[in-house]
Amino acid sequence: MSGTVHPNGYSYVSIGRNANNVVLGTVGGPGNYLHRILIVANATTTAGVTLQDGPLGPPLPLLGLGVPAGSYDLELGIASVNGPWILTTGPNVTAIAIGLFPPPSAIV
Repeated sequence: MSGTVHPNGYSYVSIGRNANNVVLGTVGGPGNYLHRILIVANATTTAGVTLQDGPLGPPLPLLGLGVPAGSYDLELGIASVNGPWILTTGPNVTAIAIGLFPPPSAIV
């Protein structure tokens, strides 16, 4: 993986199909670093994948409707501002989010 490497390494969160509002990490909050998301669409998508910066942030589409089956590797390299990263997946779509959850200052 490219990007910033923390001495304790990246962690990951697996997100299953039809998952709604999954908070990335156990202590989500501002400053969480989202390095990349690996998405697998097992069939042409009927509902995509969205990402939110905190519960009040607008849902940002990462994978839209009608995307063909396949694997998608999205390198993001972004830190949250408003709260924890929140991911939602549609049917036939799974994801793995990789990053630093919680922020480095909270890791002992």
